[in-house]
Amino acid sequence: EAAHKQGAILCANIEAEHFTSHRGTRIEVTTDPLGGDFNSSYLDSTDYMSYRINVPQTGTYRLEYRVASPTGGTVILGRDGTDLAVTNVPNTGGYQNWQTISTTVSLQAGTQFLTVYVQAGGWNLNWWRLTPQ
Repeated sequence: EAAHKQGAILCANIEAEHFTSHRGTRIEVTTDPLGGDFNSSYLDSTDYMSYRINVPQTGTYRLEYRVASPTGGTVILGRDGTDLAVTNVPNTGGYQNWQTISTTVSLQAGTQFLTVYVQAGGWNLNWWRLTPQ
């Protein structure tokens, strides 16, 4: 799959449940028509999922999240305690009503641990991806 011990392959979906470490994350079967067998579910404030990522070059990347939520929330991509990108999760109409949201993020080249932090919970995450701009 996209994420493994050697690091995730960019431009491919990074399955939410393929974290290297986490807090508070539950896994469930997804009904997302855009793929993935499972999603991280019922994410609450202070939950997180960390991933080992190999960033091929320093630069700006399109950051996409595949989310579902009956209420909305906030997700932060961070590294070493620094917030790199803060993105609002919209109310999509339910925990299995999926929508792709995006922003941009500046990243340094190299293998690193990136963490998806749940700032305001009440949503599910199926996958996320980074695409060079």
